[in-house]
Amino acid sequence: MTRFVFLSTHRGVAGQLATADPQGSQHLTLVVGDGLGDSAEGAVRIIDVGAVGGPREGSLWQRSAALRTLVRLSPADGGARMARRVRASADAQAALRAADVVVACDRDSVYAAWRATTGARSAALGLSGISGGLAAVRRAVAG
Repeated sequence: MTRFVFLSTHRGVAGQLATADPQGSQHLTLVVGDGLGDSAEGAVRIIDVGAVGGPREGSLWQRSAALRTLVRLSPADGGARMARRVRASADAQAALRAADVVVACDRDSVYAAWRATTGARSAALGLSGISGGLAAVRRAVAG
């Protein structure tokens, strides 16, 4: 059994994970930053690290490349906030330490996944993108 941990800022990924492994033959965990609380959907365990939030789509910061860069380099960036929330969650840290594969599902999850899989923290394989992660789950289920 392969241990997969998916990081995302929204819960919509859980349904896709449940359909990728309908028998629950793999260990699937979704670390999510939406503030809706821990739960489970099918065989997918959901660990909520708290709402990440961030600047709204279409706001002033998106109209200028300089402002977008400034926000992304600051602690106000959604990726930095997600990484801090994941680092502060004991449940998320335990899941990431035990993971064989860590998948970042969206832009704000990439930094948290990178932090979890670099150095001596983990021997996990890091993937970026929900498509690659779902394909890896399907390969593990098939074989």
